[in-house]
Amino acid sequence: MDRTEPSVWSLLWSIGLIAAGIVLLGWGWSTLPPGKTVLTVVEQIGPPSVTTELIREYSRRGDTTYRTQRIALQVPGKGVHIVSPARTLWVGDLDTVRRDQAVRYLVDLDQQIVFEATTDGRTLLAYEQTAGNRTGYGRALMIIGLIMLVIGAFQLAPLWRQQ
Repeated sequence: MDRTEPSVWSLLWSIGLIAAGIVLLGWGWSTLPPGKTVLTVVEQIGPPSVTTELIREYSRRGDTTYRTQRIALQVPGKGVHIVSPARTLWVGDLDTVRRDQAVRYLVDLDQQIVFEATTDGRTLLAYEQTAGNRTGYGRALMIIGLIMLVIGAFQLAPLWRQQ
């Protein structure tokens, strides 16, 4: 076998890298936060129905455990939706909301994420916190995807030069 001729395995490896890179780019792009104007505003009177869950994630670098909230919100015309703050974030002081007190939420119903929560001029969860959390994660995925695309393209370059 000639050393300049790429093997089937290197061709498959390159195509796999490019495909994985495209998937990671798309995944990263989809996790970027939407603008405030796109989010749904939900206003609820009284204390919300909140449950707390312990989330455990496994990775090569070790296990991560964090608490999250599941908040039931009545969305006009769309029924009850269960939403949560972004990974590792928390909507503070929900347990102190009075029965007659209004809480305003900015939520992404498709991804079931609370981006902002405010009541009586107080911010319980800021949009900027959630957007920063989601932006960092999305950019990391896109950078990894771009690196995989570049490596795959460089490995395919000898094929294009031969033809």
